Amino acid sequence: MLTRFTLCFPLLIGLVGGIVLLAIEGQAMSQESKASEKSRPPIAPVQLPVRMPPARDFPVEHTLSVSDFGATADDGRDDLASIRIAMNKAAALKQPTRLLFPKGTYDLFLPEDPEEDLIYRRTRDCLAFYRASKIIFDGQGSTFMIHEPTLGFLTLLFCDDVVVRNFTVQWKTPPFAQGWVRKIDRQAGWFEFEETPGFLSLDSPIWQEENRKHYEPIRWGMLKDRTSPGRMKAGVHNFFEISQWERLKSRRFRLHLRAKEQIADFEVGDPYVHVDRNGGGLCHFTHCQRVVFENITNYTSPGLDYGGAHSSEIGLFNCRVLLKPGYWHSSNADGMHFSQHRVGPWVEGCTFEGMSDDGANLYAHPTHVLRVVSDREFELGPPFDWRPGDVVLGFEPNQGQVLGQSRINDVSFNRETVSTRLILNQPIPGMKTSESKDKNTTYFLNLSLSSSNFVFRANTFRNVRRFGILMQTHDGLVEDNIFEGVSASAIIVRNSAGWPEGFATGNVVI
Repeated sequence: MLTRFTLCFPLLIGLVGGIVLLAIEGQAMSQESKASEKSRPPIAPVQLPVRMPPARDFPVEHTLSVSDFGATADDGRDDLASIRIAMNKAAALKQPTRLLFPKGTYDLFLPEDPEEDLIYRRTRDCLAFYRASKIIFDGQGSTFMIHEPTLGFLTLLFCDDVVVRNFTVQWKTPPFAQGWVRKIDRQAGWFEFEETPGFLSLDSPIWQEENRKHYEPIRWGMLKDRTSPGRMKAGVHNFFEISQWERLKSRRFRLHLRAKEQIADFEVGDPYVHVDRNGGGLCHFTHCQRVVFENITNYTSPGLDYGGAHSSEIGLFNCRVLLKPGYWHSSNADGMHFSQHRVGPWVEGCTFEGMSDDGANLYAHPTHVLRVVSDREFELGPPFDWRPGDVVLGFEPNQGQVLGQSRINDVSFNRETVSTRLILNQPIPGMKTSESKDKNTTYFLNLSLSSSNFVFRANTFRNVRRFGILMQTHDGLVEDNIFEGVSASAIIVRNSAGWPEGFATGNVVI
């Protein structure tokens, strides 16, 4: 039986650190408290916005085959350049086009001069569509084999009405190390690690590359369950930072914990996985609308599986992130990550298992103030997709204080200063100037760009590190999903001021 909980926004504003759903029977209540309960106004029923799932198909005027551009399946040769040419041709037609892959395996290698390759330099991915519209990218059951551990698969940038479907993505060398804990020194805070052949070795120079992300840490380890592949070891910290390691002999290393006291979590014979999040991912999308991913299978990814910012109406249908036999881990980051979407995702019939971060995360990103002109007029950093009518909220994170909420009357973007001028219809006092990296001062959150109006239906989240679904937004439906072996909460609603992500939710049906 499906049980539904109604989450009310006024209640949740005060619960910025999390939410507790209470279902208390009145057996222990006094008569006075019962009378008080009866006098309270009823909670209004949830009224979710009406929406339809994004289209998964549409008529096309052109059909192209990658084989006509030099990509040949099953020959073991690099198909990267040929596939890129075919993708560019499909986008240049500017008419509804289907790009087909004759069934087989296509090999993708690192570009010859990676740092001079525009796609790789900007995205760390193999392939990209830029300003493409009405494209069906149809693998027809093919496999893409990526031959560089940190090389991601596909980026979509400023694309509309794109369908990506029917293929499997594999990495020749999985982008993580896995193996066994063989020896422990509890006083010194180190353990010896014997790595499993075939995975990313700790000998690889990849681990020494400069951090290209905007956060720390990007490399850490996890202890896994001995009997359930992919599941986190119970009762221990969910990640371990390593200060240094040294090679002892072939496939054997001594790893020193940054927090030595965490060595108490280790036992000889534990499975251990070490990840690097410095590379690309499976499928990225930024400034896109109505993009659908369907019938895609992958077993690992250097970063997240599906994610991006400033998009709208992203759909995932029957996609599978699975643990390959012999793997203790799948992807190095989230299964799904939706930041600042105008209309949230529709995710249905998918499976996500074995990732090293949340199954799904939905939120608005903070925007800091460069200049306070008045309590109604501000100069902000780079957001250039804010619109008149958007609802914004001023927030002070240290005290968890909402400074005010207003609609945007006027907004303009200055390309020379890379800043946005914002005029509100109601004042929000108390906003202060700050740098974008400052997590401890006031900032704005655009609640109209918080990935709201989402649907998660009939999905499975299995053996995921951290949360199944992390909701930091409003207006959504979560129904008929299965959560199994998730290391923290299956579903969590909170405001992550210190990360920072937000904001607290409301009008959600679970």
